[in-house]
Parts: sequence; structure tokens; C-alpha cells
Amino acid sequence: MLNTEPTSWIGLIAISVVMSLCIRVLNFVIRSKDSDTKDFRSLFLGKEDLWLPFFIGSLEVAAYSLLIKADLAPYIGAWLAFKTVNRWHYNPNVTRGLFNRYLFSNALVLVAAFILAKNMYL
Repeated sequence: MLNTEPTSWIGLIAISVVMSLCIRVLNFVIRSKDSDTKDFRSLFLGKEDLWLPFFIGSLEVAAYSLLIKADLAPYIGAWLAFKTVNRWHYNPNVTRGLFNRYLFSNALVLVAAFILAKNMYL
């Protein structure tokens, strides 16, 4: 089913981790500007989320890039729909800003995976 391989699996994982780390930094820079949150350092160190979104994002960047290269993008759409619908109904009291940051982070993961798919498999 998946008929593509990266030029280097280690390279794919390493670049995915770096891209996900950049997304985490950008997300927490934006989040630290909110009036009701802590400073950037305490947010970034991840005492609230235990870095789980970072690891999931790293795996998503790697997996999405493989799926994009293999022309299996509908699987990405299905996963994003599942995640978004679940998140949307998770807590009706969540502010729109929080949900928008969630969508923005997912968009950044997609862009990172697209860039990786187009440049990693030469």
C-alpha cells in the first residue's frame, strides 16, 4: 500500500522532530501573549502537557510526508477530521482562541509535512 521510502529513515525522524519543535516554539510564543497564561518558559517546558503534543506532532509530520509522497492524502484528511471533530465537542466551554491555535498548529504540521515530502525524497 505504501510504496515509498525516504532516502533516510533517521533523517526523516530527525527533520520531523526539528520541524515539530519549531511549531511548538511558535505555538507557545503565541500562547504566552494571552493574558491568562504563564510566561513562555514555563509553558514551553511542558509541565501541563508533558510534551505529548510535540511527540504526536513529530509522528504526524513524518507520517503525513510519507502519505503525501505516496499520493494517499485522503488518509491525512480522515485523521484531521477525526481529531478536529473530537476536539470540537471535547469541551464546549473552550474559547475560540484556543481552538484557533489548535487549527493553526495542525495547519503548520501539514505545511511542514508538505515541505518535507517535496524535499526529502529526491
